Amino acid sequence: MPIEYIDLKVLGDEEKPILNKLAGEYYRKISIKFKDPKLILKFKKYKATGKRVKYSIHARLDSPNLLASAEAFDWDFARALHKVMKKVINELKHRYKLEGSRYRKKRAGLKRKAGRFLE
Repeated sequence: MPIEYIDLKVLGDEEKPILNKLAGEYYRKISIKFKDPKLILKFKKYKATGKRVKYSIHARLDSPNLLASAEAFDWDFARALHKVMKKVINELKHRYKLEGSRYRKKRAGLKRKAGRFLE
């Protein structure tokens, strides 16, 4: 799987299994529609004075014909990862829907296809 992790050392042992599971699932969904996507995830961990830690995740998807990026942050690592991957998928849906739509009939057909995208 071409998933590249940047600054993976900031994550602890409890976050790495969650990362492997969720990133793999989202990558499989994306690779169904686009050929040879490369997912790049960059992690930041902000240390708070209390017990909780804030996570920030930046995601970029490189494909031969498409580039999408998003960022999200949250106090829960799994929730932050879900947020950033959903933002990337929504950006892909938006670009796929508008790509090549010249006439109303073609646009309606693309919308119908984009609605079933990744479900």
